[in-house]
Amino acid sequence: MSSDFLDEVNERLIEWIKQDAINFDYESSEEDTSSDEEEPGKVVYAPLP
Repeated sequence: MSSDFLDEVNERLIEWIKQDAINFDYESSEEDTSSDEEEPGKVVYAPLP
């Protein structure tokens, strides 16, 4: 294998890892701000029968 080939592979792996880290951070922050979860201190009342 040539050095140029390995350099190209390394560059692509680095870019892929950076993109994966960015996507992971975005997904993590999305979960933190999910509107499906109840807000702390919010009282939920059951409907009257």
